[in-house]
Amino acid sequence: MRWVVRWQDAVLLSIVFGFVHLGSRGEGWIGAVTAGLFGLFLCLTLRRTGNLWFALGLHGSFVYGETFIYSVPNSGFPSEGHSLNSALHGPQWLTGGLVGPEASVMMFVVLALMFPLFGWFGPRVSDTEK
Repeated sequence: MRWVVRWQDAVLLSIVFGFVHLGSRGEGWIGAVTAGLFGLFLCLTLRRTGNLWFALGLHGSFVYGETFIYSVPNSGFPSEGHSLNSALHGPQWLTGGLVGPEASVMMFVVLALMFPLFGWFGPRVSDTEK
């Protein structure tokens, strides 16, 4: 099945994705905005690859790495059974505080790099497959 993502739909779904994150424990506007931008990036990957698996794998690996490998909270939820025993030190705007890194300004930096890098180097569905 070939997925087609219209940008109007992508923006709407990304806004909803950000608002859903506001329901998480301690989540604030920064986390909601970064979640919405990450959702928009996932829509870009779907548009470029024509396949939902890349977006699902990227989101899953982000959550798994944040929660179980680096042992930082994910959307305000700490995990049990993680590999490391990390502690966040520093101002909340930089670390994300109790919410986790997605509520930090650093996530904006990561997203600002992800969009152009994927645009330049990411896979592209050929025009014949459209």
